[in-house]
Amino acid sequence: MSVATHTAVDGGIRIVPLTPEVLMLALACMRGDELTLALHTEAWARKIIAPPSIAYAVLEGGYILGAGGLFQHWPGRGDMWMVVTRFARRRHLALGTRFARRVVDAAQAYADWRRVEVCLPLMAPWRKSFARALGFAGAGQLQEAWGPDGAAYVLYARVVR
Repeated sequence: MSVATHTAVDGGIRIVPLTPEVLMLALACMRGDELTLALHTEAWARKIIAPPSIAYAVLEGGYILGAGGLFQHWPGRGDMWMVVTRFARRRHLALGTRFARRVVDAAQAYADWRRVEVCLPLMAPWRKSFARALGFAGAGQLQEAWGPDGAAYVLYARVVR
């Protein structure tokens, strides 16, 4: 499944397939309010973007704005994840959210992605609107001490029956 292989959008912004090296650079430039990723090693980076998982980077003018994707636990269930770098601006976040929605929509056309989950920080003011923009319905389910720092998160799921 390919939503973008090397897509230019909105002027100089490019969306490209993610490599482990670009993911490691994105992690080094995180803003601090992104979805927390448990391990930041190159081995982990290779695992989380290896097929059948789906992952992209958003680039502009030599800067990594963000990265994200769908990590498949097993056929039928996957997690959505995202990293936003300090170079991303509000317009980039809107563009990235629209693209992420298209990726999830396209993935869920296949049984391998029947259930897609995302865990968002409980204290993030953008949590509910982001979940809605991505098509995750409902109030979500509280996940106490879910983050590596012990923070509470809220689990949302999209299920295609």
